[in-house]
Amino acid sequence: MLGTYRSLEGATIPSGLTPIVLPSELDLSARPIHDAVAKLNLLNEIDVVVDCAGLDALLNDSLLTMSPKGSGRIIVMAASRLDGFTSVDFRTLYFKGLTIKGLNSGALGAADIKGVLDYVAKKYDEGIFMAGEVEMVPMEDEIAVKEALSRVLARSTTKRSVIIPHLLD
Repeated sequence: MLGTYRSLEGATIPSGLTPIVLPSELDLSARPIHDAVAKLNLLNEIDVVVDCAGLDALLNDSLLTMSPKGSGRIIVMAASRLDGFTSVDFRTLYFKGLTIKGLNSGALGAADIKGVLDYVAKKYDEGIFMAGEVEMVPMEDEIAVKEALSRVLARSTTKRSVIIPHLLD
């Protein structure tokens, strides 16, 4: 399992995860994920890409590493632009034989989802995966909410920010 990081400073890397450190300024012609996967001799061996950043260059870079067997799955969990649009290099999709399916297309059935959740839960129980640090921001503090949101959008924090609405007692 491979994972991308902006920096390893202060990061706790779970065992079983090989970190890929991304350059601080992303050159759109650079291929940091492809290059790291090539060094590990894993090119064309990646079956699943889970994209949690939604950055065009990184998504397209990761697609280049995928298996050309037509069995690959791409799970996109974010978009870097507020409008949700991203650019995908379709040449990679058809050269690799990759398939795009929407969330509601049944790409993952109930058994698949349960299997993934059971696997992740087991890794948490074994201490291999650890939950990230969470920063809680009260909804009433407008300045703190805006600051937390700007850190999330700039991807400048290693913490997960959660905005908590005031709950009535």
